[in-house]
Amino acid sequence: MNLTVTETGTSVLVSENPAGTASGVLAGNFPSPTLNYGSVDHVAMDRSSYRLFSDFSHNASPWNVFTANGATATYTHIYSGDTVNYITISPAINTAGSRGWISDRPSVSVQPQMVFGVGYAAANFAARVRVDKGAQTNITYRVGFSQGHAPPIIGQAGMVGDGQVNACCFLCYGSKTTWHALAAANYVRDPIDPAYNTGDATEIDTGIAVNDWHVLEVRVNAAGTQALFYIDGVLVATITTNIPTVATADAQANGNWCMAGCSVRAGDPAGITALAPFDIDWQSYEYKRAR
Repeated sequence: MNLTVTETGTSVLVSENPAGTASGVLAGNFPSPTLNYGSVDHVAMDRSSYRLFSDFSHNASPWNVFTANGATATYTHIYSGDTVNYITISPAINTAGSRGWISDRPSVSVQPQMVFGVGYAAANFAARVRVDKGAQTNITYRVGFSQGHAPPIIGQAGMVGDGQVNACCFLCYGSKTTWHALAAANYVRDPIDPAYNTGDATEIDTGIAVNDWHVLEVRVNAAGTQALFYIDGVLVATITTNIPTVATADAQANGNWCMAGCSVRAGDPAGITALAPFDIDWQSYEYKRAR
């Protein structure tokens, strides 16, 4: 037995080094126990995570910028007190399907695989954005986890969302001028009869105008059972249904798996009558998953 005696004023403290058999998450004997692997939560231990962040001062790294059908992406530098640098994405005028996005998607031909499911992933996405929508209605803006290939479907009666099949994002589309929170799981709208819709979707109007700078944040838990939507740090919507999961995600080849990022797209068959740029100051994406 080893004793350590420490004098502190008028008292004496006597302590004994640990000895004997270890238990719990430890095995073997003190003073040199080993780790008892059988008692360790390997799901938590093996969980991996990564985070992408950029304030877009002069390039999109580590994000990727794509434009198609005439859309343009430019870097804008504004000096008013502090320096503000952001990317502007503008759809082409009168060009159907004109679109651009900044996302984690590595290339045009490779689809991201962002889906949520029990114990699979916890994900947070945030961005500081502003929209100059004007009077344009045949256009959509998305922030969060959404589909890069899904064109907006404007004007269908009873439509939820803007044509997104799987999504967990903020969006603004059609005649709307405020940010809406959306969760859609394998949702396909029948253009004739809503009774033949597949899947389902939940959409909540936050009432926050899109034409001012705001920080939009989407947080989805690892169980895929709750999505929290924040604007400027304030919780504006909670959705617990219709969150896309592994079981309900469309085939990857259809482009309906979710990507993390911001996108703007003009609708079909016609484009828009004036440029309606989408300004993105910065983006942040954190993804945690079991390996």
